[in-house]
Amino acid sequence: MSSSLMSSASVDNRTLSTPVCLCEVEATLKYSNSRRNPCRAFLGCRKYNTEWADSQDKEQNLLKRKNELLRKGADLVKMLEDIEKREIQLQKKVNEIEKKEILLASINEEIMKKE
Repeated sequence: MSSSLMSSASVDNRTLSTPVCLCEVEATLKYSNSRRNPCRAFLGCRKYNTEWADSQDKEQNLLKRKNELLRKGADLVKMLEDIEKREIQLQKKVNEIEKKEILLASINEEIMKKE
């Protein structure tokens, strides 16, 4: 049984009753006996067995991780923007210093010519 298959069972969030399959048949808790998923619980009905019982927990964990990664990505973008702003400020200062060096060099030349 593959965990990537579409879910055919869903839990009714309004009550704590037994989950019902999409085909309106009551879903039952079963256990896999495959080598890949030994003793893994899944919800199934007489017509179709596709939803792992722990799939919602895994999906919630994946969603949390996705949100955390998105937040960290946004933080990295902000940091990159800050670094780019600093680079621009530093380049402006470098340009100012270079202009002052050129001015000082020309003043120094004039002084040397007068002597």
